[in-house]
Amino acid sequence: MIRRAVRACRPRQEGRPPWADSTAEAFWRAERYEGGAYTLWLYATDTESWASADHVPGGSEFGVVQSGPRRLWDEVERAFRWWDGHGRPGFESFGLTVGEEGQRAWLGDPGRSWAL
Repeated sequence: MIRRAVRACRPRQEGRPPWADSTAEAFWRAERYEGGAYTLWLYATDTESWASADHVPGGSEFGVVQSGPRRLWDEVERAFRWWDGHGRPGFESFGLTVGEEGQRAWLGDPGRSWAL
């Protein structure tokens, strides 16, 4: 399975999550093995940057390797810390407003949104 998120990078805006620009133009894939183990692969659309993490069921620490000009795993960790710090909201807590001025994403309150 490949999940893709592509978005033009823009200058940081107030209220915009710190990961909103850095996780743009990246996608992931999981390579599954017997017994529930898997390798999570992250790729940047620039084709130069990638990261991988090996998951073994029951483990508490997992090896990560990353390469290229973008530090993709660092970006994922930053996004995770933001999500965790906001109480681990589910997808239903996020919204999208589309208007004449463009698209804006928000968490919990449309009045506190950021441009996409």
